[in-house]
Amino acid sequence: MRCDILMNVEKIECAYDKSLDDDVLFISFVCETPLNETDTCEILARHFDDGYFEETEDDTFTRKNDVYEMRGKMRLEPSYESKSLTVGKVIIPVTEPLLSELTSGNYDGEAETDISELVQRQLGDLFDEKGKLIIHK
Repeated sequence: MRCDILMNVEKIECAYDKSLDDDVLFISFVCETPLNETDTCEILARHFDDGYFEETEDDTFTRKNDVYEMRGKMRLEPSYESKSLTVGKVIIPVTEPLLSELTSGNYDGEAETDISELVQRQLGDLFDEKGKLIIHK
């Protein structure tokens, strides 16, 4: 089973964004992922420093044997990762908590990701057992 996301960048288009005073990239891609759609989108957005998903008619997320295939388009703001991107294959690592779940066999790609799980993976232990934000003064 895959423990990373294999992205195949099929097309890169560049456009100037006045508000950023810089170029933005639009990429069309297909990727193989062991993760559900929510987790895959979160990992891709983080990898590209908050990439945005453009909704198109061609967007798909389907099961292919023991992985999923995701097809879509993203808008990427200027970053090291986006500026060095070329057409072709890119291996994108998953976060350590997801990697642990995958390698231990505890990850369920068919289950919906709970928002509290996403927050826990991204931010760690910021909340106590009662769900209150832990603030250290």
